[in-house]
Amino acid sequence: MLSRKEVIEAVQILIAVAWKGVLAIGATLVVLYCASEGFLPDGFSLGDAFLLVYVSFGFGVLALVGILYGAIAMLWVAGTFNFISNRIASKKGKPRTQLHRWISDRFLIFGASPLVFIAFSVGLFFIDGAKDMRPRETIGFFLICGFLTIAIFGVSQRESDVSETASAPTPEQAANRYKPKMRLAIYAALILVLMISVKPAMLNFTMANLGVRSLPKDLVVVNQTTHDRLIQLANHSKISIRFCPLEGSGEWASRDIRSVWGGVGSKSYLRLMDINSGGDRSILVPVARDSVDVVRTERVGFVCE
Repeated sequence: MLSRKEVIEAVQILIAVAWKGVLAIGATLVVLYCASEGFLPDGFSLGDAFLLVYVSFGFGVLALVGILYGAIAMLWVAGTFNFISNRIASKKGKPRTQLHRWISDRFLIFGASPLVFIAFSVGLFFIDGAKDMRPRETIGFFLICGFLTIAIFGVSQRESDVSETASAPTPEQAANRYKPKMRLAIYAALILVLMISVKPAMLNFTMANLGVRSLPKDLVVVNQTTHDRLIQLANHSKISIRFCPLEGSGEWASRDIRSVWGGVGSKSYLRLMDINSGGDRSILVPVARDSVDVVRTERVGFVCE
């Protein structure tokens, strides 16, 4: 039995490993986000290192909640498939399958699940948000991930169909010991392929929630020097954007600009989004960190005269 000192040392080692793991995940996510936007951040300070922790936590919570609700929404679909496959298996004399007892409740399958599915469907077909936030792709990603989660981890062979006659494990039964690891590997590979193909805006949502990225409804405010520079770059690139002067301050505000990196490092990065193409055409401009501010708005209109 371990002594108290050995237990404390083991806990300290575990915490150190977990902390390094969180930092590594956060750094990886930040690199992926910066690579997707096409810039390289600089001027990091020690205090900015906590951003990596926030990114790891925020991304993890978003992914967990999204996949959880996606799984609930697709539960009735998985239950229907399971019912049909069992009918076919019974006719052919093959082993049947069952949903895990945690998700096999009839009220959950035929009551809550269809309601959540309807909510997801409304968002999938009727939400027309900003293209850089990719709301439809993100919702579809969570639905597919939810179905894969149920299909891979929530379905098992019925206990009544499992043979218990053999005392010694057969090679097939011995191989079942490795099924959890194989399922996890298959699940991770499918999620990776899905992220590459669908391109959900999970990192964009995470960065927006952390305040690093501005939301489509936010106002991006710049000083006079930055405004003049952005206008010149937009004109040379044939990008149409609108600015409104904030009288008495010498500053300009716009909703046609997305701050994709702000408040961290020595530079901010602004994406000028062409209003004529709905944001399909854009340019990324680095500016001084202290020359731009983001004003968060909630149900507030912005009149530009």
